[in-house]
Amino acid sequence: MAGIHVYEDRLGIEHGALLRVVTGDSSDGNDPWHRLERGELDAREFWFDVKRRSAEDLGIEISLSDLTASFAEGFKTRDGLISLIGELRETDLPMAILTNNVKEFGSVWKSMIPVDELFDTVVDSSDVGMRKPDPRIYEVTLERLGAEAEITVFVDDTRENVTAAEELGMTGIHFAPEVAEEDVVSEIRKLFAHRF
Repeated sequence: MAGIHVYEDRLGIEHGALLRVVTGDSSDGNDPWHRLERGELDAREFWFDVKRRSAEDLGIEISLSDLTASFAEGFKTRDGLISLIGELRETDLPMAILTNNVKEFGSVWKSMIPVDELFDTVVDSSDVGMRKPDPRIYEVTLERLGAEAEITVFVDDTRENVTAAEELGMTGIHFAPEVAEEDVVSEIRKLFAHRF
């Protein structure tokens, strides 16, 4: 979330304050951000509500274009991981992207990686009406891949999402922001050493 932190610095507010306004702090999955990621809310109305809440809760006036641009800046291509996925793809291993996302951000992240070349399917929360860590979205992904949980590896940057995958029987890898990409690539490479 480096992009939004830069914007928070420009606004003179603490890191995380604006992100809390945007994403909420509800763990029940019913805050506006989670509903937006499930495709239940109109994005335009959501962002105008964020603008209103920023004024009310933080006493600041935000630019919606600057805010959404800061989110886009936060998308980071993991070149080492993408390269490894390409290698694994050559072994005919089925691959999927399972993402909690906002429909309007899809074109941004899809332009950053060769989605059609590397993945058999994309399961986007805003398209299927559910989001990680809901077990059903993992099941949709497994069904689309024709894969069993016990032979599936799931990589995610959120511990809660990895735990949910592990509870379904998948092997989980937590790609936390503080973890070096090469360490994650090495861990995945070890799991699939027999494929190379």
